[in-house]
Amino acid sequence: MRSACLRNNGVMAGDKATDARPGFRTLDPVPVLRVEDRSGKVLWEYKQPQTTQVLDPRLAFLMTSILSDNTARWAAFGQPNVLELDRPAAAKTGTTNDFRDNWTLGYTPQVAWVCGWATRTTRR
Repeated sequence: MRSACLRNNGVMAGDKATDARPGFRTLDPVPVLRVEDRSGKVLWEYKQPQTTQVLDPRLAFLMTSILSDNTARWAAFGQPNVLELDRPAAAKTGTTNDFRDNWTLGYTPQVAWVCGWATRTTRR
C-alpha cells in the first residue's frame, strides 16, 4: 500500500489496526475505497475510513514526480513506450540478479497500484 500513500499525498486510509504496536502502522489498509463505472458514477464506496498522515505531502509529490518522468524512461524503453499513458503514471521497474525475471509496479491518480511480472523460462 506504499504507492497508495504516495498517490494520496502521504495520507493512508483504513480501519484501526487490530495489532497496533509502537513504531508500526496504526491503520490496516482498506484495499478498495470506491468503485465507479466508466462514466464516474459511484457504484460502491467505503464510507468510514480513518486517515492518518504517514508521509510528508512534499515527499509524496517528489516521489510521484520522479516515478512519473516519461523522459527518464526513454533510454530503457524507447519513445513512445507502454508506460506513457494519457495521464500521469508513476512506475518502478526491476530485474532479478540473473536477468530472468522483470517486474513493474505503478500507480495513477485513479488506480492505487498495478503490478506486472514477466519471467524467462529458458536460460541463455
